[in-house]
Amino acid sequence: MKNAAATQALRDYGQARSADTRRRIETAVRSIRKDKTPISVNAVARRAQVSRSTIYRHHDLLQTINALRATSPRHTPPGPAADSANNTLLDALRHQLRQLQIQHRQEISILKSRLKEHEEALAAANGEIHRLTGRLDQSQRCTP
Repeated sequence: MKNAAATQALRDYGQARSADTRRRIETAVRSIRKDKTPISVNAVARRAQVSRSTIYRHHDLLQTINALRATSPRHTPPGPAADSANNTLLDALRHQLRQLQIQHRQEISILKSRLKEHEEALAAANGEIHRLTGRLDQSQRCTP
């Protein structure tokens, strides 16, 4: 008797949880459409705070999302003017990246030379410390 009650309680809990998840997905879809933002499985999953696999298990909701995605004006391919503007922007960004890479290489070169100078100065200072320590030890041995 207890097993049947426990099983029923688990079944009820699972159904309530599934209904809540379904409600959150539906609310997310409505919210995204209201905001007029691009709709996708990822966007709905983030908004509903569920995993993408959860949405894929709700086939009817997945079909709705795909249908809305197909009709969304933001998902239409850009025209030639947009391609030209995108290419110009990409070319400008590539040029800027090349300039930054050149500047970065120059700065690295300067830093490497400074590091070499510091290493040489440190080696000289260590040599002087070693020499003076030797003289100090020698003078302490000679003094009674």
